[in-house]
Amino acid sequence: MTEHLALLPGWSYRAEVMQPLEQALAEHYATSLHALPTTARAGDWLDELDARIPQNTWLIGWSLGGMLAAEIAARRGKKHCPGLITLCSNPCFYARADWPYALDEATFRRFCEGFKENPEATLSRFDLLVSQGSANQREIARQLAALHLPARHPSLLAGLELLTTLDTRPALRQFSGAQRHALAEQDAFLPATFASKTRFALEGLRPSKNISSYLYDRNGHALPLTASAWLAREIISTVHSSHA
Repeated sequence: MTEHLALLPGWSYRAEVMQPLEQALAEHYATSLHALPTTARAGDWLDELDARIPQNTWLIGWSLGGMLAAEIAARRGKKHCPGLITLCSNPCFYARADWPYALDEATFRRFCEGFKENPEATLSRFDLLVSQGSANQREIARQLAALHLPARHPSLLAGLELLTTLDTRPALRQFSGAQRHALAEQDAFLPATFASKTRFALEGLRPSKNISSYLYDRNGHALPLTASAWLAREIISTVHSSHA
């Protein structure tokens, strides 16, 4: 049976931001891009995505998309979701007392307030943070800027609400299918001192031979754009290994 891979983007970006990775994977598998919901009701997002994404598909999500993919994978279970792959996606977007491996809460809260006051300027700053660590940061930032939803789109505030509230650790512990988590050492949203610790903490949520993680040491949060060929090889290897 041909594997189906569904790809979800990160906060504020259209589904097309995942096209470089999707095109690399489409040579080997059936693939589909799935935009994040555009409704302002954050509580409806998981139900909408679960209804829209085909059953029996691998879920691949970047950043917020990875957090949502983890929740859907746990809902569906291994029977209807053979595997989960997250890209620069932390179970908690900002640090908690029992999960220090993330952005500090005060920085995240300032970002949210800045977005409410001036969404256009905050999105521009966000693109620069996402592109940080890339060899050609300015070009990647320009590409990202062209792939945004409108700055005042109501779904962006809903997405920030989800980043505030989501903690996918229970979902990752629950899901028994294959898991692969790719992190980037120069990710602006993952403090450098925690990069390797986050990797092992993720694996520790559900110790299993079919759970693995990788720390890409020459890139930042924009991994799906800047390392699409490498990610495609890792994903292909992960899917293949799940049948071994």
